[in-house]
Amino acid sequence: YVGPGQEDEVAILSNRHGSRAYTRFLQGLGHLVSLRGQEDVYTGGLDRNNDEHGKHAYVWTDEICQIVYHTATLMPNDERDPIRRSKKALIGNDFVHIVFNESGKAYRFGTIAGQFNYVNVVISPMTRGGVNLGAANPDDAIFYQVTLQRRVGMPEFSPVGDGQLLSADALAPKTQIRKIYVPQKSKQTQFIEGSPAEIAAKLMDKLKNEARVF
Repeated sequence: YVGPGQEDEVAILSNRHGSRAYTRFLQGLGHLVSLRGQEDVYTGGLDRNNDEHGKHAYVWTDEICQIVYHTATLMPNDERDPIRRSKKALIGNDFVHIVFNESGKAYRFGTIAGQFNYVNVVISPMTRGGVNLGAANPDDAIFYQVTLQRRVGMPEFSPVGDGQLLSADALAPKTQIRKIYVPQKSKQTQFIEGSPAEIAAKLMDKLKNEARVF
């Protein structure tokens, strides 16, 4: 979550909550699970013993796949960690960042720096009257600009293109994953060689050929 006027990594990672519109968006991504003692869901590196990364996480699942979201606002801020290394250790290693941007400014790729960050999905309120109107009541006729940012060298792979304008009512269904299908052959361990850009291109070709997202 990027709050009004925020631009730097530490400020963004320090957010412990967002607007009502942001909360509504999170609820459309998946369901909450408790982290402590969690054995039914792979938690993607989130601590399951001492609440280091918070008490809950958002997770999406279907019959064969699951996705856990590293949600910065659900993770506590440690006074001994003023630059939020603990959060960055998880989020900085994610291939895809989903950014709910209510800063009132364009979100810059690389704001949350990470060696493995190849794609950002950026959701920004576009309602006339400014960001505060969009954050005040998510049930109003608010519109959001959804854009896809790619690291240099990444091929285009999404119909979103330069962006789509969606209403608040359409936003959650548009971003919600219905189902992922990955053939068994793609689960075999494979090694891909090349530069980051070449690896990314090969991975995207593999995903387009072997995966379906509904």
